[in-house]
Amino acid sequence: MSKYSMFLKTRFVILIFIRGVFLSMYILTLNCGSSSVKYMLYDWEKKLPMVKGIVERVTVGGSFCVHSPHGRSSVRVEHDCPTHKEAIKLIIELLVHPEHGVISDVKEIDAVGHRMVHGGRGVRSLCSN
Repeated sequence: MSKYSMFLKTRFVILIFIRGVFLSMYILTLNCGSSSVKYMLYDWEKKLPMVKGIVERVTVGGSFCVHSPHGRSSVRVEHDCPTHKEAIKLIIELLVHPEHGVISDVKEIDAVGHRMVHGGRGVRSLCSN
């Protein structure tokens, strides 16, 4: 392990302790594909997913989300998502939804992780918008 990765690991553990993660910590994971966004909100203390779901047909029309809270019935929501920005807004709305949500405020989320994939040899610069 490099000094840098050890530093990051140590900083993460210190952050967890300071934030009180041993009592509770919610982690939102995202996986944005070319026409979908998969997500899961994970309860670190209970070691269980609170909710998982997928927004399908992002950017291609006819978008919908399948939102599956742990221990409850899944719900399918039709919602146009011409970009990934709208898909993520939909996910946040569902996370705090009075009936289908699992948290009352987005501020309850302590960390967010996103899967990154290298675009291959043809990609010469990072995308940013």
